[in-house]
Amino acid sequence: MRAAWEAPTSFGDGVAEVIGCVWEMNLIIHETQSWMRTLLSGHGTQDDRLVRYMEDHA
Repeated sequence: MRAAWEAPTSFGDGVAEVIGCVWEMNLIIHETQSWMRTLLSGHGTQDDRLVRYMEDHA
């Protein structure tokens, strides 16, 4: 939730903005790389790729 400086008690729901934190960056990088390495690789069946993807998060 956010409030503007000129209206500090009027909080918005954040729907109009994308808000992230630098601590989340490693999680997003890992997720993206894992997805590309496994599910988008084209090696094995779709079920095999899904298993590899899930194991990468264990």
